[in-house]
Amino acid sequence: MDSVQWPRNVIKKVQNVNEEAAISRDQDGLTPIMRAVQVGGIDTVKILDELNPEASKIVDINGQTLWHKLVNQPSYMIEKFVNDIGKKYHLIDLFKIQNKEGKTPLHLALESRCFTHARLFLQCAPDEWSSTKRSEWMIKLLEIQDGDGITSGDRLSSISDLPQDFVELLRRHALVVGIRSIWGVPTSQISEYANTMGVVAALITTITFTAAFTVPGGLVQDKGSPIFIRKAAFQAFMISDILAMCLSMMVLFCLLWVVATTDKRKSVVLIDFSMFLLLLAFYATLVTFMTGVYVTTIHDNPWIAIITLILCSLLMLLMHKKFVMNCLVPAVEVGLRSGWMKWPKVRSMGNSNHHQRHQ
Repeated sequence: MDSVQWPRNVIKKVQNVNEEAAISRDQDGLTPIMRAVQVGGIDTVKILDELNPEASKIVDINGQTLWHKLVNQPSYMIEKFVNDIGKKYHLIDLFKIQNKEGKTPLHLALESRCFTHARLFLQCAPDEWSSTKRSEWMIKLLEIQDGDGITSGDRLSSISDLPQDFVELLRRHALVVGIRSIWGVPTSQISEYANTMGVVAALITTITFTAAFTVPGGLVQDKGSPIFIRKAAFQAFMISDILAMCLSMMVLFCLLWVVATTDKRKSVVLIDFSMFLLLLAFYATLVTFMTGVYVTTIHDNPWIAIITLILCSLLMLLMHKKFVMNCLVPAVEVGLRSGWMKWPKVRSMGNSNHHQRHQ
């Protein structure tokens, strides 16, 4: 069978003459429908599937289905196939079939970095399925292990440059948890991020621990209790300080379990959770600083207390990730290009050593 699109009546006559024609194999072990897929005859595949759906379920000598063969075709052919017949139940069931190496079509698409193919594969669920059923089907597909014990989800987590439309598909069906970091942490660098976050969390723990025993305003000498213990601002200071310390300690515990586990998905979830806790610890530390300055200056120098509250509040609002990435970073890039912001000139070590020798 070549790339010619055979008319439906011709294919039907051949099948009427020989009922075994649809499931017979050629010298390469391919059935007519497999050969049609291989040469890109999508219309022929559609006709053959309509005439004999059972023939579509046959695998080749390598255990590959027609979906495995479609991975080697251009994306527009995949899209045409999916839109025409790809959402039929007997074809959807073929996605779970693994070849001799244990790889599903989704495995092959991700290994070949055919992200459009992989996205179309994941969108092959029938239109009448509910969103929940679609998500469950996708999860099962992503959890199938190949011969090396690697799932499609593992492949996704190791790819740092996934197209945005693919990431949006995962998020839309709540598949991103455990597969992709919601904070953009590369899975291959989880250990490095865990070490860095651990240092930051330990620093916050030290700061907040120290602040709890060197309280603003000092202590009453006879009792040892804080002087401002009954003031609301001081109570807010203590609560935010305790909260910041507890959050930073929680981060350290979570990072301990990240190091201790070998499950990549759990590591990704723990890293994302730790990042969230660390962000809350930053906010709590800022509140601690704000209330500490406020309670000690509001009576003698109110303007210092007010400025502190305003600046720290603005900092918490402006340092949100979306604002930093979408507004601050582009503004800095414009400044660097225009010349009003310049990187400091750094004298090279070679020039410095040369100068010292002359001296």
